[in-house]
Amino acid sequence: MNVVYIGLGEMGGRMAVHIKKAGYNLIVYNRTLSKAKRFAKKYDCDYVDSIPAACGNGRVIMTCLRNDKVVKNVMSQILKYSRPGTTIIDNSTTNYELAQKLYRKAKKKKINFIDAPVTGAEKGAEKGDLATSVGGDYKAFKKVEKILSTYSSTVTYMGPSGHGQLTKITNLMISFNIKQGLIEGLEFANAFGIDRSKLLRVLLNGSSYSFQAAKHADNFLKNKLKDRIITSLTKKDALIAVKNIKKKKLRLQSTELFAKIINK
Repeated sequence: MNVVYIGLGEMGGRMAVHIKKAGYNLIVYNRTLSKAKRFAKKYDCDYVDSIPAACGNGRVIMTCLRNDKVVKNVMSQILKYSRPGTTIIDNSTTNYELAQKLYRKAKKKKINFIDAPVTGAEKGAEKGDLATSVGGDYKAFKKVEKILSTYSSTVTYMGPSGHGQLTKITNLMISFNIKQGLIEGLEFANAFGIDRSKLLRVLLNGSSYSFQAAKHADNFLKNKLKDRIITSLTKKDALIAVKNIKKKKLRLQSTELFAKIINK
């Protein structure tokens, strides 16, 4: 089966490797074409030089893109050039409303659209043990579940279109508060001169253990936690969370405050 992967960034590139290793006929495309060429040479797969060419080569088209704006632009082309019966799987993290809009547009063209954001960061993508949350038609999901499993330790069908993204937003909100706790805890410990190496040993073996603490252990020791833990993607994701909090008129103060702090 031909599988096209569009977007070979830190996450997409790593996931695409697992798809290739699982035996699928992988075809890649990246906006920076030189990256696609290098990837194809390294992993012995094909590349194409345009989105129309990508759509002409695969019945399963996967994407992992930076933000809503990029997803909109790329999906407009994919939907334009894809054939009926194609399945589009978006691994990007976007607002759920965009996923639902793309789903409706795809359905009018008899194309399947699945929102399938992932959690587990770069290390999870490298090892192939990401957690993937899926929204869309169940029958369409079942047809591509094995592909999703190539880079995932768990693949969970969450419900109709947008529910994959809603699950990712929920996961992010919990993660935001853990990150803020780590930042504040480190600042407190530094103020009292606590040995960071000893402190980390306690954190990683006590009730405050978390994926985030383990992931950022080196940054914790180097006292560079805040600089490394708050990225442009974190800022983008926090704003998505706040947008949806406001839409439902919720008062989720920790997440709202975190978004305000990091987006000053």
